[in-house]
Amino acid sequence: MSKSIFLPAALIAFTGLPMTQVYAGTVGSGSNVNCNPADVQVTWYQQITPAVGPQISVVNPISALTCIGAYDSNDKPQPKTNLGYADDGLFNGEKDKQSGLEFDPGAFIGTVNGVNTGLALQDLDNDGVVDDPGWITVGKYEDKEFTGNLVNGQDIIGDDDSTGVLQSFFSCTEGSSDTKKCDDDDTTFGKWSLTPDAGIPDRFATASRESDKSFFDAFAIVLKGGDYFTAFLFTAAQFGITDLMNVYNFGGTFTMPTVSVTEKVEQKQKVCTEYKNNKCKEWEWKDVLVEKTTTKQYDLSHITLLAHDPQAPDNVIPEPGILTLLGVGLLGFGWMRRARLAG
Repeated sequence: MSKSIFLPAALIAFTGLPMTQVYAGTVGSGSNVNCNPADVQVTWYQQITPAVGPQISVVNPISALTCIGAYDSNDKPQPKTNLGYADDGLFNGEKDKQSGLEFDPGAFIGTVNGVNTGLALQDLDNDGVVDDPGWITVGKYEDKEFTGNLVNGQDIIGDDDSTGVLQSFFSCTEGSSDTKKCDDDDTTFGKWSLTPDAGIPDRFATASRESDKSFFDAFAIVLKGGDYFTAFLFTAAQFGITDLMNVYNFGGTFTMPTVSVTEKVEQKQKVCTEYKNNKCKEWEWKDVLVEKTTTKQYDLSHITLLAHDPQAPDNVIPEPGILTLLGVGLLGFGWMRRARLAG
C-alpha cells in the first residue's frame, strides 16, 4: 500500500520540493512559547478517483513539518489579489500595522525553527524580481462554516446557493465528536476533514482563466484563539508523494496551542501608608496591579487554510483550469497541475 498521498487540511496539489537558498525565518512580535508541530496532524485519508477506495487510518499520525507562533496578533492583513505576490497579505510579508507583526521575506521561507522547509521566493508576478512568497489564502472556517477567499477577484469556492461546495469543502468538529461543529465558545481540540467530491475540478474550472502554469507544494493551517494565532506547515516532501493524479479526501486532529500570556492583575499587597524616621508607621493592605505571566489555552476562534504556490518549471505540460488547486489539488490531492490566475 502506498504511503504517499494523504495530505491534511491543505487542499493542495503537490510536487517535489526544490533545493533552494536558505532565507531568514519569521520576524515579528509574539509570545516566547515554542509551538508544537504535533498540535495539527493527519490521521486518515481516502482515495476518491479513479475509484472510491476504503478509508485508511494512518498508524502514526503525520505532524506538521514545523510551526510558528503563537503570535499576539490577528492573522491579517488579508491578501487583496491573493496570488502569492510580495506584500499581499500577512503571510506574503505585508506588515500588520496594528500589532507590528511582519514575516520577512514571507512565512515559512527557508529555515524556520531549525527546519529547512524547502520553500523559496519566486517571481510569480513576472516583474523580474524574485520576491514573491507564494502564499494563497484559500479560506477560513468560522462560526461553524467554511468561507472561501476571492482569488484575483473571483469566487473560487462558491456558496451553498450555487455550487453547494462550502459545507462539504472543509469541516471541523469539536472534541472527540464526529457531529458537533466547532464554535468559538469551548473548542480546544477536535477533528478537521476535507471531503471534496470528484466533480469539484470541473466546477472550479468554470471560474478560471489561464496564465503561466504552476504547482502547489505546501499548505499551512492557522489556528486562532483569543488574541493569538499559530501556523502549521505541511510539505509534499513529508509524504513522499508519488501518485500524481488521484483525488483524495483526508482529515486529522488539532489541539489549540498553549501560549504564554503576561497580564496586569490585581494582587493584595501590604503597603506602607505612613513613614516616621524612615520607618513605616502604618501598614495597609491594598489592591496593586502587578504583571503576571501564565500559560493559557484559548478556545478556537477560527481556522485559516493557505496553499503555497511555487513557480512551475518551464517544461510543465499545461492542463485546463486554474486552481485545480481547488479541484483535484486543493481538494483532493495527488499532484495536479493547474493554471494560476492572471494578475
